[in-house]
Amino acid sequence: MNLKKSKVVSFLVLCVTALLLAGCGTEKSINTEPVHEEELVNLETLLQETGMESYEVKAVVEKENSAYVLVEVWGDDSQSQVIYQVKDTEVSRIADWETEESTITETMDVDAAGKFYILEKQQKKETVYTNIKRVECGKESVEEIPLDTWIEKNDSVQFIQLDGAQNLYLFFESGRISVFSDEMQYVSDITGHEGEYLIDATRLQDGNIIFVSAKYKGEQEILSLYEVEKGADETKELLVLPEERYGSRLLFSGSGIYDYYIKGENEILGGIREQSSLTPVIRLQDADIVSSEIQFVCALAEDKLFAVKESETVDLIYIAKGEKKGEEEKQVLYLASLDSDSVMEKEVADFNKTNNKYRIEMKNYGDNEEPVQSFLVDLATGAEIDMVELPSEETDKLMAKGIFADLYPFIDSDTTLQREDFYDNILQAFEYEGKLYQSVSFVHLYGWVTKKSHLTEIGRWDFDVFQRYLEHNSGNNIFTDTSEEKILNQMIIISSDELLDWEQKTCYFETETFADILKLAKQYGEDNSGISLEDKIPALIDNRLLFVETQLSIEDIYMYSEALGEDMAVAASPFSEHLGANLYSTMPQLGIIAKSSKTEGAWQFVRRFFTRQYQDISDDDNFLQSGATGFPVRKDCMENLIQRFTATEDYEKDGKWYTAIKPKDYSIGWNGYDIEVGPLGKAEEEMLLELLSNSDRKQGIDPAIQDIIMEESSAYFNGEKDAEAVAEIIQSRVLIYMNE
Repeated sequence: MNLKKSKVVSFLVLCVTALLLAGCGTEKSINTEPVHEEELVNLETLLQETGMESYEVKAVVEKENSAYVLVEVWGDDSQSQVIYQVKDTEVSRIADWETEESTITETMDVDAAGKFYILEKQQKKETVYTNIKRVECGKESVEEIPLDTWIEKNDSVQFIQLDGAQNLYLFFESGRISVFSDEMQYVSDITGHEGEYLIDATRLQDGNIIFVSAKYKGEQEILSLYEVEKGADETKELLVLPEERYGSRLLFSGSGIYDYYIKGENEILGGIREQSSLTPVIRLQDADIVSSEIQFVCALAEDKLFAVKESETVDLIYIAKGEKKGEEEKQVLYLASLDSDSVMEKEVADFNKTNNKYRIEMKNYGDNEEPVQSFLVDLATGAEIDMVELPSEETDKLMAKGIFADLYPFIDSDTTLQREDFYDNILQAFEYEGKLYQSVSFVHLYGWVTKKSHLTEIGRWDFDVFQRYLEHNSGNNIFTDTSEEKILNQMIIISSDELLDWEQKTCYFETETFADILKLAKQYGEDNSGISLEDKIPALIDNRLLFVETQLSIEDIYMYSEALGEDMAVAASPFSEHLGANLYSTMPQLGIIAKSSKTEGAWQFVRRFFTRQYQDISDDDNFLQSGATGFPVRKDCMENLIQRFTATEDYEKDGKWYTAIKPKDYSIGWNGYDIEVGPLGKAEEEMLLELLSNSDRKQGIDPAIQDIIMEESSAYFNGEKDAEAVAEIIQSRVLIYMNE
């Protein structure tokens, strides 16, 4: 063996071993019984009997193996509440009553006799009134019990809970807990948690109450679980919850061996009072359920949970143990997720439901201290991984590892896709060594909005022109809220590919250019007083501000065009040699592992992000918010989106009617500068298409490199070192990092 190669291999083995011993080489996984989803009823269909037009589920409680669902419904001139009982497969309406329009329903509980206690608030002028509404099924009258006498100034009731002795507990924002009898007579206060934030509570099978409280130790938030015995005025800590992202409505009563359940980020955890740990019970991914879509849960039996699932529609479902009946055995594709969210979970769930040959299992590395390193260690040690969801800032580093398959051959051999479907300049911007290793579905256009009349050398845009531009307008602020650090951060993000070369694994910080960037940041960070973000448009118009850095949505183009007229221009990296925007890819970005034995199966999932069905958002009812989504990379989908924004009349396309934006439909603005929005004009349309067609630089920087630059540059800004010395240190540290 070549001696140099032998040393490299030994070094890699030592690194992998050390990382495994350090515990950072495996994604978090749990072993649970299989589960599946059983649909009960679509709530919209169920509510058709009420004749109401809109609705919202407000609370779910459990009693004697039945779930009770409180729904608030609205019509043109009325508002009411409905309670449905879910028992086995039967869903029946058991109570309904009208409410005032100002009523805000917070939460609900039910006692042993079947009376419902509903916490409500009403806004009347500048005063908020808090009531308990007590509803008894079969009786026409609804009892209202005011609570304002018991609520101190600047406090409020967050939620309520009944115990097994018919006592009612009020949990206050201040951390106080007040106890009342079933006749609403004051009993006592529990004061040991004042100053804490009470999050959620539930009643256990024996009637005791448990609740979750949050408090801070320094900057760290700590969530703890406490128990209150029936009639007691003290609490007992059961356990400190492990560090995990929890949402609202996280706690509910247990069944079988578990005293309680907690809804974690991706699974249901079971707890036993005598034990100071939680046990994974149900992994929602196994039932192809997106965790964020589950809004309410309660246990009706040991083998099934009831839940309200909110996706495109609202459905009442069971999450039942056991395999789904009739489902054929599928091959498993493993997707390593480094930065997962509900968007990807939803796509995976949909794929698993519709694909007859494959199903995807997600391996989540996002909660690991070093997600990328943990993934690379697992890959090096033979873990089954077929695809990777890439964080946008980490793509260059990962592509430099040579682990991904080129997607161009997959596109070329696909019978329904061809490269001509896409903006070639955008795909090329995301290439690495001439190959496309990641999916690109939507992009943001990131740029600096400025006045064209300020650009005396309009035909050119490079760093020299940029510097002269600043000198000619030296009395202006460069950006809003400027400081030395913020100016430097802007410059390195927008010009990262000038400073870093991942293909050659080298960098260019020991250059006159980077030294000039440092000096520029210090000069303008010290000299400029700063302009608030809220004042950006008036400051741009009044020549107090040179650039507004922004992700350009259609709304932005409309807004700045209205504000500046034909004087609007967009600049990006001063190394791009032409005016325009940089490209920033948004979710999802997926790569296929080249050594996978199931690359064709992986492509069946990855290809969906290149399809018209996925990228066409023109029929989305929330299309006015497309700035948050980005622009499609497919030309036909972009044409459809443009048509939606430019149409002056409602129109029909492919059997569907689209509503045009009417003049003055809505307004946008900043700090009193308001613009009434209407359809895009020809000039705005041409500007948008020109930006999309001419943008050819990918934007983004590895967070670790960004931290190195900002950390070392502080010595220059503080006057401790000159720019050249700082640049030398940055060059050395970044080179080491890039070649690790």
